[in-house]
Amino acid sequence: MSGYGLKRSYGLAGFVDVRKSFFEVFDESSVVVKDLLSSIGLFLLLFFLAFSLY
Repeated sequence: MSGYGLKRSYGLAGFVDVRKSFFEVFDESSVVVKDLLSSIGLFLLLFFLAFSLY
């Protein structure tokens, strides 16, 4: 019985670890995507400003 409980808690800890690492990777990738989107938005803004000046 105690072995079963130990195995269950270990599986749960592993699952939490996997979820934690997944969220860390997701956080980093979302930061990269936000940087990319902001740089693209800045480029488009500059492009439209230059286009409206001509």
